[in-house]
Amino acid sequence: MENQKLEIIIGLKIVDVILTIGDAGIGFENGGSLAIYNEFNLTGFSRNEAHLLIGSKAIKVDDQGEKIMIYFESNLSIEIDMCEKSYTVPEAIILRIPDEPIVIWN
Repeated sequence: MENQKLEIIIGLKIVDVILTIGDAGIGFENGGSLAIYNEFNLTGFSRNEAHLLIGSKAIKVDDQGEKIMIYFESNLSIEIDMCEKSYTVPEAIILRIPDEPIVIWN
């Protein structure tokens, strides 16, 4: 069910991105945001190249249990480790979409 909630970002254009060692924040054109607090890996770009996500859209979300993959245009992706050892705070991910309930993965 949580994966279905995350699929709401598919097709939304990214307008802001912050990628640090401890967390990630992605802002979408509709005013929504995705905060990632668990360990994550990037494919196709590095933390220093976060700007490459701006203007692109999420095209697929794949929840594999111990990891969640979010695929973006231009062969960029984020793999979020959902194993218990990867939690740095009680929340792994927080999804905020205007006029929708906040969704928290913990």
